[in-house]
Amino acid sequence: MPEIQGQALPASLRGLVSVSRKNHFCHALETRYRDLLTSKGLTYSFGQPLCSLNQNIVSAASTLPSDKTLRGSQIIVQASSPDALGMIGYRNICRELSSRFVNEQANSAFRCCSAADVTQAIADMTQSLMGLPSNHPRHEPAKAALSRFFMNARRNLSLTDLAALRETFVASCMAPDLLGVGL
Repeated sequence: MPEIQGQALPASLRGLVSVSRKNHFCHALETRYRDLLTSKGLTYSFGQPLCSLNQNIVSAASTLPSDKTLRGSQIIVQASSPDALGMIGYRNICRELSSRFVNEQANSAFRCCSAADVTQAIADMTQSLMGLPSNHPRHEPAKAALSRFFMNARRNLSLTDLAALRETFVASCMAPDLLGVGL
């Protein structure tokens, strides 16, 4: 989805973002989710960092790049872009968290399944999770792309509203704005 990835914008509106790494992603995801909960008057209740909630997430996080130093060097080495294994790790974390974050409970930040719930969840994914405030030039195109993604998942894949919204969460969770990948 080029609108989510920033590819549909003219070069003058694209910017550089830091390289992707595990600690950045896990911290940004947890902070953005906690801030969204707080803004809705809800409480973050996981009791531990998101990237260590269960063994599936820990295993996926272990595939993500992290800052490291080479033997005998004082310079930090960072991957300039995530490799295929890293992208699978990000996707697995996002997919695992989707069932915790997107549900029908009243205390969910991304509640499903009325039409109003879905509209609000997609708006929250765009603004809070992806970090695109309403005045950002990519906000509306990204929100529209997520809405289309949701509708296509329902129609073309015959997913329930809940399953389609969880897949939409995964797509927004993997946006470069959250992953920290250059646009």
